[in-house]
Amino acid sequence: MFNAIGRSMAAVAAVLLTTAVPVLGQDQEDDQTFGDWQIRCDPVADGEQCALSQWVQAENIDGVELRAFFFEPPEDEEALLLSVLVPLNVILTRRLGLRIDDGELMQFDFIRCSDAGCLVSIAVDDELLTSFRQGGEALFVIYFEDDTGIGIPVSLDGLTAGLEELRGG
Repeated sequence: MFNAIGRSMAAVAAVLLTTAVPVLGQDQEDDQTFGDWQIRCDPVADGEQCALSQWVQAENIDGVELRAFFFEPPEDEEALLLSVLVPLNVILTRRLGLRIDDGELMQFDFIRCSDAGCLVSIAVDDELLTSFRQGGEALFVIYFEDDTGIGIPVSLDGLTAGLEELRGG
């Protein structure tokens, strides 16, 4: 069940994966930094697409990285999406786990994999947004083996200010 909104989210995420997610060590003059998060805007067919993103390398595990980015989809600028890119070879059926601080573990389905990695796109509702804004750390959990999850912590420092700037104040 991949409706028009789902296809649109995937298309925007694909653009962001190739353009708006900063590469480690690659800074642009117009990037804005908010704590551990960065806003970057890049040209797209109908104007400009901006994303608030963070790149994280897993501790003590070479080659395991995660890229998280928030953006407003062009078809609904009132909506907020969180897309997460993880390495290839994750077990897709185990889903992506997300826990904010000591909250409940949530799980989300992968929508596609490409040469860049496997992608999850999460529609951020008011409750989840509040959890992100009030939280200190989001722990994303991926699985390379059926029973062994790898937790990758993402700092939420600067997220609220970055989201306010991304969403126009």
